[in-house]
Amino acid sequence: MSDSRRVLFHILIFSISISCTCTYESYWRPFDYTGPVTLNYYRLIPTSGLGRCARTCSSLYNSDQIYYQGGDCYCLAPVYEESSLVSGTVTTNREFWTIRQDVSYCTERGYTIFSDQRYCLKYFSRNATWYHAESTCRQDGGHLVSLYTQQDLTNLRSLYTDDTIVFIGGHRTLDGTKLDWITGGTVHKSFWGRGEPNNSGRGERCVVVREKGELNDSLCRLRHHFICQILELFRLSL
Repeated sequence: MSDSRRVLFHILIFSISISCTCTYESYWRPFDYTGPVTLNYYRLIPTSGLGRCARTCSSLYNSDQIYYQGGDCYCLAPVYEESSLVSGTVTTNREFWTIRQDVSYCTERGYTIFSDQRYCLKYFSRNATWYHAESTCRQDGGHLVSLYTQQDLTNLRSLYTDDTIVFIGGHRTLDGTKLDWITGGTVHKSFWGRGEPNNSGRGERCVVVREKGELNDSLCRLRHHFICQILELFRLSL
């Protein structure tokens, strides 16, 4: 995969204080991700340092995702955010990066660690709407899970044995043309069940994994079990 086909994408721990003397870049690692992709953003902050970018996006928008390129900082808005709150879009053209965190962060919260993929997952057996499920994941410092490979789907399916439907982190874009992951990128066609996604009734904006493992677009207001994902991160010492 060439550099021109990868995305620079920052997922930050916003507990980092202004007094932190660490170098932000030293805590980042590349994350394999095919790009470019187009992302929504709340605000563009030109000629901003990475530290200021992280602090500003966190304090103004409680945003845990930024795109930082050439000194320009974009406070990213989730794909499901209302259009009235979105200022514009940015198309990425660099590598995808993530901050790493100590695995104890996951185990303390009851998550299962998948070391090869450098993330941890947790299955929630209570029913919730898609938005309430995503809110629960964000309280843990994560998001509803995104699936980029068949191994991701296998890992997800290993967490539960019941024939049940679970919400995951796919959501229809604001213009309704495609279904994207919260962390960027479009849901690959190989995951969909036969005839899906069909946007039945023009209201199926969220994504579920059905009983046998195939993906389906669904109404967000329905209540299902769900799976959260936390990327493997380093906890910074301040």
